[in-house]
Amino acid sequence: MDYLKQHNAASAPALLVIARYLASRAEGQSTSDLQKALHPTALKQEQRIPPQGRGGAAASLTASLAVGMELGLLEAHGATRDRRVWSLQDSMRARINAAAADSRTFRSLLLRCMGEKAMRDLDGGDRPSDVTLALTWLLRQDPLAPFPTVWGDGPEAAFRQAKADTLVNNPEQWRAFMRWARALGLAQLADRGGPKPHLLIDPTHALSDVLHAMPSQTPADHWFRRLYSILPILGEPRLIASLPSAGSSTADIPGSIAVAMLKLERIGRLRLVASSDARDAVVLRLGRREQRISEVHTMEGAA
Repeated sequence: MDYLKQHNAASAPALLVIARYLASRAEGQSTSDLQKALHPTALKQEQRIPPQGRGGAAASLTASLAVGMELGLLEAHGATRDRRVWSLQDSMRARINAAAADSRTFRSLLLRCMGEKAMRDLDGGDRPSDVTLALTWLLRQDPLAPFPTVWGDGPEAAFRQAKADTLVNNPEQWRAFMRWARALGLAQLADRGGPKPHLLIDPTHALSDVLHAMPSQTPADHWFRRLYSILPILGEPRLIASLPSAGSSTADIPGSIAVAMLKLERIGRLRLVASSDARDAVVLRLGRREQRISEVHTMEGAA
Protein backbone atom coordinates (compact mmCIF):
# COMPACT_ATOMS: atom_id res chain seq x y z
CA MET A 1 0.00 0.00 0.00
CA ASP A 2 1.31 3.46 -0.88
CA TYR A 3 0.82 5.98 1.88
CA LEU A 4 1.68 9.15 -0.04
CA LYS A 5 -0.70 8.34 -2.89
CA GLN A 6 -3.55 6.58 -1.08
CA HIS A 7 -3.35 7.96 2.48
CA ASN A 8 -1.51 11.25 2.16
CA ALA A 9 -3.00 12.74 5.34
CA ALA A 10 -1.70 9.93 7.58
CA SER A 11 0.94 10.91 10.10
CA ALA A 12 3.03 9.56 12.94
CA PRO A 13 1.61 12.05 15.50
CA ALA A 14 -1.95 11.01 14.60
CA LEU A 15 -1.03 7.34 15.03
CA LEU A 16 0.39 8.17 18.45
CA VAL A 17 -2.86 9.85 19.51
CA ILE A 18 -4.88 6.87 18.27
CA ALA A 19 -2.60 4.36 20.00
CA ARG A 20 -2.74 6.26 23.29
CA TYR A 21 -6.51 6.37 23.17
CA LEU A 22 -6.98 2.69 22.27
CA ALA A 23 -4.36 1.50 24.79
CA SER A 24 -6.86 2.03 27.64
CA ARG A 25 -9.85 0.66 25.72
CA ALA A 26 -9.39 -3.06 25.22
CA GLU A 27 -12.91 -3.37 23.87
CA GLY A 28 -12.03 -1.09 20.97
CA GLN A 29 -13.77 1.95 19.55
CA SER A 30 -15.85 2.54 16.45
CA THR A 31 -14.68 4.92 13.76
CA SER A 32 -17.45 7.37 14.63
CA ASP A 33 -16.55 7.26 18.34
CA LEU A 34 -12.90 7.86 17.51
CA GLN A 35 -13.89 10.84 15.37
CA LYS A 36 -15.92 12.30 18.24
CA ALA A 37 -13.19 11.70 20.81
CA LEU A 38 -10.13 12.67 18.78
CA HIS A 39 -11.39 15.16 16.20
CA PRO A 40 -10.53 17.89 16.03
CA THR A 41 -8.88 18.95 19.30
CA ALA A 42 -6.62 16.00 20.19
CA LEU A 43 -5.33 15.42 16.69
CA LYS A 44 -4.70 19.11 16.05
CA GLN A 45 -2.83 19.52 19.33
CA GLU A 46 -0.50 16.59 18.62
CA GLN A 47 -0.14 17.15 14.89
CA ARG A 48 1.78 20.46 15.05
CA ILE A 49 2.33 20.26 11.28
CA PRO A 50 -1.22 19.87 9.91
CA PRO A 51 -1.59 17.73 6.79
CA GLN A 52 -2.07 19.67 3.60
CA GLY A 53 -4.51 17.15 2.14
CA ARG A 54 -8.25 17.62 2.07
CA GLY A 55 -10.33 17.13 5.17
CA GLY A 56 -7.90 18.26 7.86
CA ALA A 57 -7.93 16.28 11.11
CA ALA A 58 -10.81 14.04 9.97
CA ALA A 59 -8.82 12.96 6.92
CA SER A 60 -5.75 12.45 9.11
CA LEU A 61 -7.69 10.11 11.41
CA THR A 62 -9.12 8.00 8.57
CA ALA A 63 -5.79 7.78 6.72
CA SER A 64 -3.81 7.05 9.88
CA LEU A 65 -6.16 4.22 10.85
CA ALA A 66 -5.57 2.62 7.44
CA VAL A 67 -1.80 2.95 7.76
CA GLY A 68 -1.88 1.65 11.34
CA MET A 69 -3.72 -1.47 10.19
CA GLU A 70 -1.31 -1.92 7.26
CA LEU A 71 1.66 -1.80 9.65
CA GLY A 72 0.10 -4.32 12.00
CA LEU A 73 -0.44 -1.84 14.84
CA LEU A 74 -4.24 -1.80 14.64
CA GLU A 75 -7.01 -4.20 13.71
CA ALA A 76 -10.61 -3.54 12.72
CA HIS A 77 -13.79 -5.55 12.86
CA GLY A 78 -17.00 -4.82 10.97
CA ALA A 79 -17.72 -3.99 7.36
CA THR A 80 -19.54 -0.69 7.78
CA ARG A 81 -17.07 2.17 7.79
CA ASP A 82 -18.55 4.27 10.62
CA ARG A 83 -19.34 1.22 12.77
CA ARG A 84 -16.03 -0.52 12.23
CA VAL A 85 -14.48 -1.20 15.63
CA TRP A 86 -10.78 -0.44 16.00
CA SER A 87 -8.42 -1.86 18.60
CA LEU A 88 -4.73 -2.53 19.10
CA GLN A 89 -3.43 -5.60 17.29
CA ASP A 90 -3.19 -8.43 19.85
CA SER A 91 0.30 -9.45 18.72
CA MET A 92 1.45 -5.84 19.07
CA ARG A 93 -0.45 -4.82 22.19
CA ALA A 94 2.44 -5.13 24.63
CA ARG A 95 4.84 -3.22 22.36
CA ILE A 96 2.28 -0.47 21.70
CA ASN A 97 1.28 -0.16 25.36
CA ALA A 98 4.95 0.18 26.31
CA ALA A 99 5.56 2.85 23.68
CA ALA A 100 2.33 4.86 23.60
CA ALA A 101 3.12 6.85 26.75
CA ASP A 102 6.28 8.32 25.23
CA SER A 103 6.38 9.95 21.81
CA ARG A 104 10.07 9.14 21.30
CA THR A 105 9.57 5.44 22.08
CA PHE A 106 6.51 5.31 19.84
CA ARG A 107 8.44 6.98 17.01
CA SER A 108 11.07 4.26 17.25
CA LEU A 109 8.42 1.53 17.33
CA LEU A 110 6.73 2.97 14.27
CA LEU A 111 10.02 3.12 12.34
CA ARG A 112 10.76 -0.48 13.27
CA CYS A 113 7.30 -1.59 12.18
CA MET A 114 7.72 0.14 8.83
CA GLY A 115 10.99 -1.71 8.30
CA GLU A 116 9.53 -5.04 9.38
CA LYS A 117 6.60 -4.57 6.99
CA ALA A 118 8.98 -3.70 4.15
CA MET A 119 10.97 -6.89 4.67
CA ARG A 120 7.76 -8.97 4.76
CA ASP A 121 6.74 -7.31 1.50
CA LEU A 122 10.06 -8.22 -0.09
CA ASP A 123 9.81 -11.80 1.19
CA GLY A 124 6.38 -12.04 -0.44
CA GLY A 125 7.54 -10.57 -3.75
CA ASP A 126 5.74 -7.26 -3.18
CA ARG A 127 7.06 -3.72 -3.32
CA PRO A 128 7.37 -1.89 0.02
CA SER A 129 5.40 1.30 0.52
CA ASP A 130 6.36 4.53 -1.21
CA VAL A 131 7.18 6.18 2.14
CA THR A 132 9.50 3.35 3.18
CA LEU A 133 11.37 3.31 -0.12
CA ALA A 134 11.56 7.12 -0.28
CA LEU A 135 13.00 7.26 3.26
CA THR A 136 15.55 4.60 2.33
CA TRP A 137 16.48 6.66 -0.74
CA LEU A 138 16.66 9.91 1.25
CA LEU A 139 19.13 8.47 3.75
CA ARG A 140 21.51 7.63 0.90
CA GLN A 141 21.67 11.22 -0.30
CA ASP A 142 24.43 13.64 0.66
CA PRO A 143 23.72 14.84 4.23
CA LEU A 144 25.94 17.86 3.59
CA ALA A 145 23.54 19.11 0.89
CA PRO A 146 20.14 19.73 2.56
CA PHE A 147 17.03 19.66 0.41
CA PRO A 148 14.98 22.84 -0.07
CA THR A 149 11.55 22.41 1.46
CA VAL A 150 9.87 23.75 -1.69
CA TRP A 151 9.25 20.91 -4.16
CA GLY A 152 10.19 22.86 -7.27
CA ASP A 153 13.41 24.29 -5.79
CA GLY A 154 15.38 21.05 -5.98
CA PRO A 155 13.55 17.99 -4.64
CA GLU A 156 11.53 17.52 -7.83
CA ALA A 157 14.64 17.38 -10.00
CA ALA A 158 16.47 15.10 -7.54
CA PHE A 159 13.66 12.56 -7.41
CA ARG A 160 13.25 12.59 -11.18
CA GLN A 161 16.97 12.19 -11.84
CA ALA A 162 17.08 9.17 -9.52
CA LYS A 163 13.90 7.75 -11.10
CA ALA A 164 12.39 8.01 -7.63
CA ASP A 165 9.52 10.22 -8.77
CA THR A 166 7.44 7.03 -8.73
CA LEU A 167 7.68 7.38 -4.95
CA VAL A 168 7.28 11.14 -4.46
CA ASN A 169 6.09 13.14 -7.45
CA ASN A 170 4.23 16.31 -6.42
CA PRO A 171 4.29 19.06 -3.78
CA GLU A 172 1.56 17.52 -1.64
CA GLN A 173 3.36 14.17 -1.46
CA TRP A 174 6.65 15.95 -0.72
CA ARG A 175 5.10 17.80 2.23
CA ALA A 176 3.66 14.58 3.61
CA PHE A 177 6.99 12.81 3.08
CA MET A 178 8.85 15.53 5.00
CA ARG A 179 6.40 15.09 7.89
CA TRP A 180 7.18 11.37 8.02
CA ALA A 181 10.95 11.93 7.81
CA ARG A 182 10.93 14.47 10.64
CA ALA A 183 8.48 12.61 12.87
CA LEU A 184 10.50 9.38 12.60
CA GLY A 185 13.75 11.04 13.65
CA LEU A 186 15.39 10.83 10.22
CA ALA A 187 15.53 14.51 9.27
CA GLN A 188 15.05 17.99 10.66
CA LEU A 189 14.49 21.48 9.38
CA ALA A 190 17.58 23.67 9.21
CA ASP A 191 17.80 27.43 8.77
CA ARG A 192 20.59 28.17 6.29
CA GLY A 193 20.20 31.92 6.51
CA GLY A 194 17.75 32.23 3.63
CA PRO A 195 14.04 33.01 3.63
CA LYS A 196 13.07 29.32 3.63
CA PRO A 197 14.33 26.39 5.75
CA HIS A 198 15.93 23.27 4.31
CA LEU A 199 15.40 19.60 5.12
CA LEU A 200 18.56 18.29 6.78
CA ILE A 201 19.06 14.52 6.49
CA ASP A 202 20.05 13.38 9.97
CA PRO A 203 19.00 10.00 11.46
CA THR A 204 20.80 10.61 14.77
CA HIS A 205 17.57 10.49 16.79
CA ALA A 206 16.41 7.28 15.11
CA LEU A 207 19.78 5.61 15.69
CA SER A 208 20.01 6.84 19.27
CA ASP A 209 16.59 5.36 20.05
CA VAL A 210 17.76 1.79 19.30
CA LEU A 211 21.20 1.82 20.93
CA HIS A 212 19.78 -0.11 23.89
CA ALA A 213 19.18 -3.04 21.50
CA MET A 214 22.69 -2.98 20.04
CA PRO A 215 25.65 -5.13 21.21
CA SER A 216 27.99 -3.46 23.67
CA GLN A 217 31.15 -4.40 21.76
CA THR A 218 31.39 -6.12 18.40
CA PRO A 219 33.19 -5.96 15.04
CA ALA A 220 31.91 -3.04 13.01
CA ASP A 221 30.45 -5.14 10.19
CA HIS A 222 28.48 -7.22 12.71
CA TRP A 223 27.29 -4.04 14.43
CA PHE A 224 25.88 -2.63 11.21
CA ARG A 225 24.20 -5.90 10.25
CA ARG A 226 22.45 -5.82 13.62
CA LEU A 227 21.46 -2.20 13.11
CA TYR A 228 19.94 -2.90 9.70
CA SER A 229 18.04 -5.91 11.05
CA ILE A 230 16.40 -3.59 13.61
CA LEU A 231 15.93 -0.58 11.30
CA PRO A 232 16.08 -1.77 7.67
CA ILE A 233 15.34 1.74 6.39
CA LEU A 234 18.81 2.83 7.54
CA GLY A 235 20.54 0.64 4.98
CA GLU A 236 19.39 -2.98 4.71
CA PRO A 237 20.92 -4.21 1.40
CA ARG A 238 17.77 -5.88 0.06
CA LEU A 239 15.76 -2.74 0.66
CA ILE A 240 18.38 -0.57 -1.03
CA ALA A 241 18.48 -2.96 -3.99
CA SER A 242 14.73 -2.47 -4.45
CA LEU A 243 15.07 1.29 -4.99
CA PRO A 244 14.32 2.60 -8.50
CA SER A 245 17.99 3.56 -8.79
CA ALA A 246 20.19 2.10 -6.06
CA GLY A 247 23.22 4.18 -7.03
CA SER A 248 26.17 3.28 -4.81
CA SER A 249 26.93 -0.22 -3.60
CA THR A 250 24.52 -1.73 -1.11
CA ALA A 251 27.56 -2.44 1.10
CA ASP A 252 28.37 1.26 1.50
CA ILE A 253 27.55 2.97 4.79
CA PRO A 254 25.32 5.93 3.87
CA GLY A 255 26.76 9.36 4.63
CA SER A 256 23.74 10.16 6.78
CA ILE A 257 24.52 7.16 9.00
CA ALA A 258 28.13 8.33 9.23
CA VAL A 259 26.83 11.70 10.46
CA ALA A 260 24.76 10.00 13.15
CA MET A 261 27.63 7.72 14.24
CA LEU A 262 30.07 10.60 14.55
CA LYS A 263 27.59 12.75 16.48
CA LEU A 264 26.84 9.89 18.89
CA GLU A 265 30.55 9.30 19.38
CA ARG A 266 31.03 12.98 20.14
CA ILE A 267 28.49 12.88 22.98
CA GLY A 268 29.88 9.61 24.38
CA ARG A 269 27.16 7.19 23.33
CA LEU A 270 29.40 5.28 20.92
CA ARG A 271 33.09 4.52 20.66
CA LEU A 272 34.45 3.90 17.18
CA VAL A 273 37.67 1.91 17.22
CA ALA A 274 39.97 2.94 14.39
CA SER A 275 41.43 0.33 12.05
CA SER A 276 44.60 0.41 9.98
CA ASP A 277 43.65 -2.73 8.05
CA ALA A 278 41.47 -1.83 5.09
CA ARG A 279 40.46 -5.45 4.57
CA ASP A 280 38.57 -5.77 7.84
CA ALA A 281 37.38 -2.18 8.24
CA VAL A 282 34.03 -0.55 7.77
CA VAL A 283 34.49 2.84 6.16
CA LEU A 284 32.55 5.92 7.23
CA ARG A 285 32.68 8.61 4.54
CA LEU A 286 31.44 12.14 4.99
CA GLY A 287 32.44 14.58 2.31
CA ARG A 288 36.22 14.30 2.02
CA ARG A 289 36.52 12.76 5.45
CA GLU A 290 37.08 9.00 5.61
CA GLN A 291 37.31 6.96 8.80
CA ARG A 292 38.02 3.23 8.95
CA ILE A 293 36.71 1.43 12.01
CA SER A 294 37.13 -2.15 13.15
CA GLU A 295 34.82 -2.21 16.17
CA VAL A 296 31.87 -0.32 17.56
CA HIS A 297 31.33 -0.04 21.30
CA THR A 298 27.91 0.97 22.58
CA MET A 299 28.45 2.83 25.82
CA GLU A 300 26.13 1.64 28.60
CA GLY A 301 24.44 4.30 30.66
CA ALA A 302 25.45 7.13 28.33
CA ALA A 303 22.70 9.70 28.02
